[in-house]
Amino acid sequence: MPDALSIVLFIASVSLLTAAIFFLLWAVIEPYILKIEYVNLPELMCTPKLKDASQGSETTTTRRTPELRIAFFSDLHGRGCRIQPEKLCDALLSSAPDMIVFGGDICERGKSIEPGLNYLGYIAERSKNLGVPCYAVRGNHDILISGETYHNHGFRLLVNETVTVKSRLGQDYLLIGLDDSGRKPRIFPELPQLIEKIPPKRRICIVHNPDYIFKVNHKNFNSMISGHLHGGQIYLPFKLEYRLLRGDRLPKEGINRGLFERNGIRGYISRGCGCVLIPLRLFSPPEVSIIDFNVCSDYPEQ
Repeated sequence: MPDALSIVLFIASVSLLTAAIFFLLWAVIEPYILKIEYVNLPELMCTPKLKDASQGSETTTTRRTPELRIAFFSDLHGRGCRIQPEKLCDALLSSAPDMIVFGGDICERGKSIEPGLNYLGYIAERSKNLGVPCYAVRGNHDILISGETYHNHGFRLLVNETVTVKSRLGQDYLLIGLDDSGRKPRIFPELPQLIEKIPPKRRICIVHNPDYIFKVNHKNFNSMISGHLHGGQIYLPFKLEYRLLRGDRLPKEGINRGLFERNGIRGYISRGCGCVLIPLRLFSPPEVSIIDFNVCSDYPEQ
């Protein structure tokens, strides 16, 4: 007859093995599960008082039609993306965006380029039919892919440059696209010449690596969108994947996904679409981000 300790150890071993098998199976499945994240950036509680004509009273609202809507995706990593192009494109176009923006890393270490470009080409073709422009910045894995290659696949590559876009209200927004050096330690570019008549509250920085936020402040721009970190990809307790394997600064401060704020800038980090190194994700599913921009009239010019 086995003693009580042996029984406890057996049950514990079986439980641990079962849990390990479950997590492994889920990590194999999760790269196929695309999530759509809806984001307000800047995340300001705009509370304009609206006159209710039927009641003759004043009401307050915290939600309104966006001035500008960006559908954002990043980090395809070529064959590392398990989401079908049709499904990815459907998600990007699902909320009638004003533009589509890709945040870098078509491929992995300069290889497996064609699958990533095929994604861009398919997305751009469908977007063109709807009159939705497509922009991109490069990530650390695709620094050698030329602007011409992006252009041939329907995306305008922004290399340390700006482009002025119109909001739904006819206001000018400034899209700032920054390149990634791909070097370690990271060498971040200088900002291009900014258009002064467009205030920081209507300037949006697109940069692959969110650590760029430590180089700038709210006087340059108020909003930033990034990828690169994959939300951890394999999401370990205490963010051990970053403490042990990577040198990125924001994750060491507890930030590797979603909304955050530093230096007076509101940023958003996408979990990306693909997988790097290994085709697994755990508690960090691939995402498409639908990002709305609203500027309060009482939000100070900075």
